[in-house]
Amino acid sequence: MKLDSVLLGDGKNIKPSTMKFDQLLNKVTPEIEADFQRAGLPTSAGLAIKDKEARALLTIETTKPRAKDPYVQVGVWKKDLVLAVFDKSNTKFDAYEVLVKGYEDVKAKLLQKQTEVVNLQPGNKTIDKASKSQAKKFGTQVETEDTVDLGGLTGDLVLCAHGTPKVLPGKVIGVKLGGKTVDDLVEMLTGSKEASKRIAKDYSGTITLSGCFTASGGPEADRQDDVFAKKLLDALVKQGYKKVTVVGMPGPSWTAQSKGMKDAHGTKLNVGDKGVFHSGQSEEGLESQKLLAKQLRKEIDLLTDALIKNSSKAKDPTTFLTSPQAKPVLEKLKELEKKLEGVRKEVDRIAKQQKDVGDDDGIDIAHMKGTFGFKALQEALKLR
Repeated sequence: MKLDSVLLGDGKNIKPSTMKFDQLLNKVTPEIEADFQRAGLPTSAGLAIKDKEARALLTIETTKPRAKDPYVQVGVWKKDLVLAVFDKSNTKFDAYEVLVKGYEDVKAKLLQKQTEVVNLQPGNKTIDKASKSQAKKFGTQVETEDTVDLGGLTGDLVLCAHGTPKVLPGKVIGVKLGGKTVDDLVEMLTGSKEASKRIAKDYSGTITLSGCFTASGGPEADRQDDVFAKKLLDALVKQGYKKVTVVGMPGPSWTAQSKGMKDAHGTKLNVGDKGVFHSGQSEEGLESQKLLAKQLRKEIDLLTDALIKNSSKAKDPTTFLTSPQAKPVLEKLKELEKKLEGVRKEVDRIAKQQKDVGDDDGIDIAHMKGTFGFKALQEALKLR
């Protein structure tokens, strides 16, 4: 037996005894994702992996090994994704279990599903180019809000437009896509009386918000600062679309226009692939840190003024700073000064990085995204 292609363990250096099954699965998951992307598929999220027999095989070859010098590989054999154990000292030995039955057929079937790419800002040169490149990636045509048939949508949906950020102290929040709010997008996707102009209630595809800052936001505890993609997901789920997945870009984004383009780390992108600058390193991120510094400085000044005022009213101003009344204020001031120093260092770091790379958006990363919804949940449960 020889695997048709190897996703993990090509170096023949993974021994059954050195890795638990869940650890192995955590390593193979990104390799499956990369394999899907090489095939032109946006994500492998939601792929059902059969693990019971494979776990048992790994346990057997660990506790009662049949091979003298075993190694593990995960790859494709006769269209199935399998976990296989081989023996370096005996080329005739092999044992395997299926992880995904008909793995190659699954990919082929997903590719046949029509992915719609919609240009929400036709006439905008940047978005026209980006939507055209993404349509080329998925082997489809660019549609507009008026021409797209949402009712017949069987695959994924890519919405191309400029994202609008809102800069707050210490954070950057995406608030619009193509000038549309979350409510506007929900209306566009679900509100029409015409069946062809709204997605079906059982729609289980992925809606990608291909625009800057659509997955920038947080923290989770502050719902008004939830990322734009998550807000859209929540609004759609509220309308009864419980199987939808929404993907956003966690920073300023760009679309590869030609084959061989690279991110700052040398990772190659194909035509239509997305690259994202970390939002904290962008010009907006720098401005958010400056706003946070200004906010902290104001808090420090207000506490200091109050401390001075209370000191002047004390019976003995010379000992006021050592009194129980002043102690918690001084501790708070110390905490704020420490935070302010950290923010100042972050401002300097971002500014230096931007100068070093010659880009106001900092360092970019290929395929970076934020995923929310049904497929993200399936993926999380699968890895438990």
